[in-house]
Amino acid sequence: MGEAYVLDMMHKKENEYVTVDEVAQWESKYGVIPEESVVLFNFGWYKNWTNNYGVENQIYLKNNPGVGEDVAKYLASKKIKIIGGDIPTIDSDADPLEKAHSVLLPAGVLIIENLANLDSLPPLGSFLIATPLKIKEGTGCPVRAFAFTPKKK
Repeated sequence: MGEAYVLDMMHKKENEYVTVDEVAQWESKYGVIPEESVVLFNFGWYKNWTNNYGVENQIYLKNNPGVGEDVAKYLASKKIKIIGGDIPTIDSDADPLEKAHSVLLPAGVLIIENLANLDSLPPLGSFLIATPLKIKEGTGCPVRAFAFTPKKK
């Protein structure tokens, strides 16, 4: 859990990566992302998920945008604790080597994928809680993720 910084990347198309310059532009507008924070990327990709009697849409599962190795290194160097997005993999589906995973996980950065409704969160001021299942010796698990947002005045 932690304070969430939500970066709007809805302009990204299939197989496109977020760049370090885009993260730096976001930081110049909203402030530097501090240590121990939660960074969420809102691609709007969750809208490609459809449920037709339990069958997921292949558009969601293929060719998603993502976070590349350079952004993963940048955020890991900032000592964030969680990175997440509304995509099936934080790496673009176009990267079978999963370079972002290879950088983030050894650095102790948790990854949350398949989030939804990130477009309802403000860039700053939300607090994310993700409650995992207790799975012995697991390499991943489902979470119930929810965010508290500032009261609207």
